[in-house]
Amino acid sequence: MVRSLLLTFAMLIGCAGVALAQNTVLTGKVTDDKGEALIGASIKILKGTDLVRGQVTDYNGEFRVQIDPGTYDVEFTYTGYQTARISGVQVLTGQLNFLNTTMSEGTVLTEAVITAYKVPLIEQDKTSGGQTLTSEQIKNLPTRSVNAIVATTAGTTSIDGGAINIKGSRSNATNYYLDGIRVAGSPPPVQDIEQLQVITGGLGAEYGDVTGGVIAVVTKGPASKYSGAFEIENSYGLDPYGWLLGTANVSGPLLRKRNADGTKGETLIGFRLSGQYLNQRDDDPPAFSVHRAKDEVLDRISANPLERVNGNIVATGESITRDSVDVYKYNPNENNQRVDITSKLDFRLSSNIDISLTGTYANTQDRFTPTGDGGWSDNNWLLVNAQNNPTSYGERYRGIFRFRHRLGSSDGGSSSANRVSISNASYQLQFGFERGQGRTSDMRHGENYFNYGYVGLFDFNYVPTIGIVNDEFVHIDYGEQFVGYQAGTINPGLAAYNAFANPELIASYLAQNGRFSNIYNNLWSGMHANINSVYNSVNRNESDIITITANSSFDLKLGRSGTHNIQFGLLSEQRTQRNWSLAPFGLWDLMTQQTNSHFNGLNPDLVVDSILIQGLGLYIPQYAPAVKENEDYRFYKSIREQLGLELWEYVNPHELDPSQLNLSMFSARELTDRSLVGYYGYDYAGNRSNDAATFNDFFTQRDPVTGVRTFPVAPLRPLYQGAYIKDKFTFNKMIFSLGLRVERFDLNTKVMRDQFSLYEVESAGNYHSQPNASEKPANIGDD
Repeated sequence: MVRSLLLTFAMLIGCAGVALAQNTVLTGKVTDDKGEALIGASIKILKGTDLVRGQVTDYNGEFRVQIDPGTYDVEFTYTGYQTARISGVQVLTGQLNFLNTTMSEGTVLTEAVITAYKVPLIEQDKTSGGQTLTSEQIKNLPTRSVNAIVATTAGTTSIDGGAINIKGSRSNATNYYLDGIRVAGSPPPVQDIEQLQVITGGLGAEYGDVTGGVIAVVTKGPASKYSGAFEIENSYGLDPYGWLLGTANVSGPLLRKRNADGTKGETLIGFRLSGQYLNQRDDDPPAFSVHRAKDEVLDRISANPLERVNGNIVATGESITRDSVDVYKYNPNENNQRVDITSKLDFRLSSNIDISLTGTYANTQDRFTPTGDGGWSDNNWLLVNAQNNPTSYGERYRGIFRFRHRLGSSDGGSSSANRVSISNASYQLQFGFERGQGRTSDMRHGENYFNYGYVGLFDFNYVPTIGIVNDEFVHIDYGEQFVGYQAGTINPGLAAYNAFANPELIASYLAQNGRFSNIYNNLWSGMHANINSVYNSVNRNESDIITITANSSFDLKLGRSGTHNIQFGLLSEQRTQRNWSLAPFGLWDLMTQQTNSHFNGLNPDLVVDSILIQGLGLYIPQYAPAVKENEDYRFYKSIREQLGLELWEYVNPHELDPSQLNLSMFSARELTDRSLVGYYGYDYAGNRSNDAATFNDFFTQRDPVTGVRTFPVAPLRPLYQGAYIKDKFTFNKMIFSLGLRVERFDLNTKVMRDQFSLYEVESAGNYHSQPNASEKPANIGDD
């Protein structure tokens, strides 16, 4: 017996490559009318017309079946007794679900006694805090938000269906699981949820890396018969908030087994496909009414954002009165759209081997009102600038593969009460992949970065400066001379700020390329952003999660002392995170500084023209600017290559059209020195970078063509691994759950040993003992 146990343990450990899954068990006892145990009674667990699992009772009339969470019909048969059938049995995830049955003797064996399952008032296997909601319970709740449903659990909070906080922890401390795999982002829509488990405390050993709580979702599987549903909810035209929700799903068998008599039997391959479309006028309605200028007022002040009052230039928007605004119960120009698609395929290769594939896709488009988070003005845009609200876009893909193999059945029918045995042995391997992609930008300009701060063409002449050296007129330098301005058509609202500018004085133009007067970019000393503002932030991000898990479990019966459910498994989770951000307005300022920054005095060896000294009729040579190249800068070279000019020829960046420019014309240092970009996992220009970049590459790598430093930063790739073993058993009607978990976290990147010091810290004694070191003060110890 000991040898068998050791072999079984070795086999299961060998199968446990890497994983995590909750062990869900349906257990109970079958007795007759006199309370006597029925040994060898047959149990069939049915999902629709399909037989999911079957088993027989043991010497105590008891049975234990490992099964997926869900709602089933359970049928009991025994020779000489009427068939008993309990419909709608709820099997809750990660628990021992108890179902005791009494069978009656009867001579009419072709009839069955059917009773409806009654949900017990008390869950016996309640070793953790929280609750488990079934699909039927979720359907009856007055909300379609998963987070709002979770918030019905004691100890959880959510503001208007937003992020979940569990027992005071931050929202990022809440872990989401989908079909046994930890995921990021929101779970699938409620129509695809079979069960939703919220764990607020008393976490089992199968969960790790948790400081808040766990939300575990089990998705619905295929139906045994073809079925479908379609539903629409709409409030447009009925309330001011605008809600349109459309859902549809279809499910059924793709391939069924043929019985010996030619009839169709159990499902071998089943599918479920569902979709949801959500459109909201405002996804976060305000508690109080909000105010926005009327359309005709906006048209007026957009064309003339500034006006003269008593000879002074003031913002036209500050003349808005109560009669100039409309009152809204929602935030205007904040439309939110979301599309969700969920699919599932189940393959039953044999009675003991099955495969499941789950895939989800989500696409979001959320327009929002900036309130001090990156706009040209850091003030609220709602009053006069909501029509220019930026948009956040997102996509998320998930794929989950599960292979499960049940290795044995129960010891039902054994007459030995003292026998030690193993039953219900199984192992499960899972693989999960998830990718989330997001970007945020002005919806008019998108990724046309040089459009953001563009106002128009500002013309300059590069004029030679004349001086007297040794009583002679000589060419000594150059200077820029403003010639004129022509409004652009890309941002006509910004160009409108220049209506009162002095055509001959560049400093009088309130809106220039990449610049705007801080005096007029807001109303009433910063209460509101002024009209025609453009969002000064572009962001792109990507996050991958690759998870491999394996879980093994079996029931260990130790004679009369009871049954121990042993679970153990391994987990490996690799994340890859990328982010890139840009403040595009600063690009024009950067070009102003860098386009001609390589000019360093005059080159006496290169005469490009002659200069006439007015009144004297004297011509003196005009020299070309001397060039001093900077190996870490690129723009001054690349723009001249594009225009076909020599390095010594002057270029006015403000006469360039945005279509002539792109980020690759700059070097990484040019953009990072001005803090215009921040990145990891992307290069400085926003292109997906090579994951193989090392820490030292940041300091040494150069472009193989130009020789300019590229400053690559690899993506953040933290690695999390865990292993656990757990024993759940019943003693004197008390359920015990004992577990041990070991975890390993590797940030997988360089970190400072001491976050307060760039250099290695040493003791005072070592420091002052070095040659030429100062004398150690008497009140400082050696340590």
